[in-house]
Amino acid sequence: MLRTILLLHYCLIPIPFINSLSILHRIRSKFLPFTLPWYQQQSSSSSSSSSKPIIQFSCTSCGKCCKVDGDVWLSPDEVDTIQSHLGINDTDAFKSRYGRAEVTDGEETWVCLRRVTDDAVVPSLKSCVFLDLPTGQCSIYDVRPIQCATYPFWPSILASRQDWEDEAVLPDDDTGNVHELKNNEKGRYWTAELGGCEGIILHDDEKEGNDDNNNDDIMQTMQNQEKMASTVVDGQDIQSKIKAVRRHWKRFPVEEIKQSTWYL
Repeated sequence: MLRTILLLHYCLIPIPFINSLSILHRIRSKFLPFTLPWYQQQSSSSSSSSSKPIIQFSCTSCGKCCKVDGDVWLSPDEVDTIQSHLGINDTDAFKSRYGRAEVTDGEETWVCLRRVTDDAVVPSLKSCVFLDLPTGQCSIYDVRPIQCATYPFWPSILASRQDWEDEAVLPDDDTGNVHELKNNEKGRYWTAELGGCEGIILHDDEKEGNDDNNNDDIMQTMQNQEKMASTVVDGQDIQSKIKAVRRHWKRFPVEEIKQSTWYL
């Protein structure tokens, strides 16, 4: 009963008096955790000191997300930003060099980036026109498109825990120990057709929950906890990225493309 009264009290506070959305988030976490997205919820442990983070991610700079068989559409604002970064004043010249398709809605033109091949590096594998193949790095990283900047935190990938886990892939030189899935199942490897992200870190709750007094195991547990702390992604940061990429996707004027070849 007291919780209900407190909840009503907070809900009736006029919005102008709420200094931060984090206040509302804490209220929901405390009284209505089931209303939060799954990636903002803690594990089933009732002890906050033992609860585990839901999302762990650490970019490996592999460049594979730039080689997926898919489209990257630039909004008009992004075209202007990248043009300025590259020192290109002529929009037609930019589209001719870096674009492979465009759609126009009124005065707004969206540009789909070209995908190129470099047989000397990776035969027959197409990649983003802005990917520097020898280094595997984005040549416009500081002004990269929002579609790229928010991956893998897209609505479709974070729709459920299973979708998130399905996006995880093993590094090419990994035997499966780092990204070993639950029940000792091995993860898949990246392909251009199916994509995937090797920066997504999965962990086995059952293994982590096993207590052992062995000193080696204790030291390993402490090291794992330190590594975990450095890879935890804040749930509210994730939500911000999801909102940003969703707004970007909704602005795109061609519904048929959004529902078929470009679904974020």
